[in-house]
Amino acid sequence: MKMIRKAAFAVPMGVLLGGAGLAATGALSAPAGASGPTSTATSLTSSLNPSTHGSSVTFTAHVASATAPVTGSVTFSYKGAAISGCTSVALSAAQTATCTTSALPVGIDAVTATYAGSADFAPSSGTVTQVVEKVTPTISWAVPAPITYPTALSGAQLDATASVAGTLVYSPASGTVLPAGTHTLSVTFTPSTTTNYAYTSATVTLVVNPSPAIVTHTTVTASPNPSASGSTVTFTATVSPTTGRGTVTFSGVGTSDCANEGLSSNHQAICRTSTLPVGTDVVTAAYSGQATYDASSGSVTEKVTEKVTVTLPTVASVSPSSGGAHDMVKITGTDFEPRKTIVYFGGRQAPHIDVVSGTEVTCWSPVRTGTVNVTVKTPMGTSTVTPADLFTFVPPTVTSVIPSGGGNRAFVTITGTNFISGDTVRFGGKVAPHVDVASANEITVDSPFGSPGAVVYVTVRAPGTGVTSPAAPGDTFTYNA
Repeated sequence: MKMIRKAAFAVPMGVLLGGAGLAATGALSAPAGASGPTSTATSLTSSLNPSTHGSSVTFTAHVASATAPVTGSVTFSYKGAAISGCTSVALSAAQTATCTTSALPVGIDAVTATYAGSADFAPSSGTVTQVVEKVTPTISWAVPAPITYPTALSGAQLDATASVAGTLVYSPASGTVLPAGTHTLSVTFTPSTTTNYAYTSATVTLVVNPSPAIVTHTTVTASPNPSASGSTVTFTATVSPTTGRGTVTFSGVGTSDCANEGLSSNHQAICRTSTLPVGTDVVTAAYSGQATYDASSGSVTEKVTEKVTVTLPTVASVSPSSGGAHDMVKITGTDFEPRKTIVYFGGRQAPHIDVVSGTEVTCWSPVRTGTVNVTVKTPMGTSTVTPADLFTFVPPTVTSVIPSGGGNRAFVTITGTNFISGDTVRFGGKVAPHVDVASANEITVDSPFGSPGAVVYVTVRAPGTGVTSPAAPGDTFTYNA
C-alpha cells in the first residue's frame, strides 16, 4: 500500500499560489521622477508542485514590461545558490526562460528567477516555493497460500520485497501460530536512507484452515450465592481446554447485558448483574467455540432473597446548640429506637439518655471542649454528620467572688455559669480545698494559703478538659495584709 506524505509550509509575503504551480512576481524600477531603465516584473511558475525526490521539474520565468519586449537573461537559484545548468538563460521571443532540474533536495525550497536587466530594462526577480516530497518505495508481496492450524508463520508467508534497500518488520512475527480463520498480515518498511525515501507498509490476507475439533467443557459459578435482591452477583464461566480465545454468552433473567463476553487468557469470562429477580434463577453460559475447539455450555442456580432495607437514624436539630457539660440537650430527628439508642458528642457517649419518641431524644452533654458533631446510633447504624448536628461546649465563667477578700481558709462563694461536679477552683495558681459545686451557677470553697496583700484571680477549671474560665476584673480575691 503506497503512503503519501503531505508537506505543510508557509508561503512568504509576495508569493502567489497559481493553478499550475506556485508563482510569484517582483519588479524593480527607478525612483519616481528619475530617468533610467524601464521597470520590469518577473513571475515564476513550477510544472510540478509538489514533486518527489529525483523527479524532473521545469521552472518557467516570464519577464514583463509596460513598453517594448524585454531582452536579456535569467538566472535560476534556490537557497541562494544557482541551479546547475540554469544560469544566464536567454529570454525567448515570448519573454520567457526555463530551467529543468531533478536535483532539488527533499523539503520546502525557495526557487528564485532573477532577470539581470539591460541598458533599457531594470532588473527584477520572482520566487516560487517548491515542495519536494520523499519517494514512497514500492513493496511487492504476493498473497500466501493457505496453511493449516497450528502451522507457525515463516518465510513462506513473510516474503515481501521492497524497491529500495531497507528493513522489513512483520506483524505477526515469524514463529506466530494463528488460529483458524482469515487473518491480515502486515509489514512495515524502513528505508536505509530516510532522507529521500519515506516509511511505508503493506498487507496481505492469509487463510488458516482448522485442524480437527477438540471437545470443550464449560462450568459456571456464582458469587455470592445466595444473594439479596439488588446486590451485584458475579457469574464466572470457565472453559477447558481452550487457547483463551472465543466468546461466552450468558443467558437467563437479568443477564441481557452479558452477551459475547471475551474469554480471557485464563479461560474465563465474567458476567456481573444486579437485576436478578427474587427467587431461584438458572443462568447458562454458552461458549462459542474457536478454531479447532468445539462449543460447549454450562449453568448454575442462583438463589435471590428479598433485600432488607436498612434505615439509618438522622439528626435534624440539637437544642440548645451550645452549653457546658451536663446540660440537658434535646435532639430531634428520625428513626430513634427505645432502649437501643446511644448519643455521642464528638465520639464521647452522653449520659442519661431518654428516648422520648422515634423523633426525639434528651440527654446530658458529656464533658468535652470545642464544637463537635452530635450523632445518634441505633442497631441500624449511626447518623450521618451534618451542619444541623453541631454542639459547642462553652467554658465555665466566674461572675462574682464573695467575699472578694479575706485570710487563708476563708469561706468563699463563687457565682457564674456552666459549673459541673468535679470542677476545680484556683486562687492564682493554687488549688482551693473543699470545693462544693452547689449548682451550675454556684460553687463554695475554702481559700487556699496566699501571700498577705496578694491580689489573685479566682478561676474554675472543668474536669478532664483543662478548659478554664477566663479571668475578669470581678473574679479577684485579695488576701489580708
